[in-house]
Amino acid sequence: MKRFILLAIMLLPVSLMAQIPQFSKLAEKYSDNEAVTCMTINKQMMTMFAGENEMIENLSEIEIIVTKDAAIARKVLDDTNKIVKKIDTKELISVNEDGEKFTIYTIAQNGNITNIIIAIDCTADEGESGVIVVSGNIPEEKLGEVVQIVNQ
Repeated sequence: MKRFILLAIMLLPVSLMAQIPQFSKLAEKYSDNEAVTCMTINKQMMTMFAGENEMIENLSEIEIIVTKDAAIARKVLDDTNKIVKKIDTKELISVNEDGEKFTIYTIAQNGNITNIIIAIDCTADEGESGVIVVSGNIPEEKLGEVVQIVNQ
């Protein structure tokens, strides 16, 4: 869970705006399951924690779905894969290291990245797995900063 929250916080400086309804429905689908933690961090909450910040003013929402249950994680990740195949995503990076797999997808529109989808699969080592969806309007030149943060 700490990894998900840390990753979400690291992505906060990126300016964001748009949502992906399919992931909101995915969070809804698993929200009643006790083995799953679903979090939606909206602009108001981010402002409360980060204070007034010009980048946060453009921030809309981050959705996080996480579980330690391998069977449920597999379902969440399978659903995530189905969603990324249906919508116009581009796989930006895929890292498979020490039983953990991180895949980052992006959705671009008008030269800006409107969404970053991070699928995290740690089922091999019984770690927390899930998906983080960062929605917004990210200038392509800022994407390198996000990738550097994720690779650290």
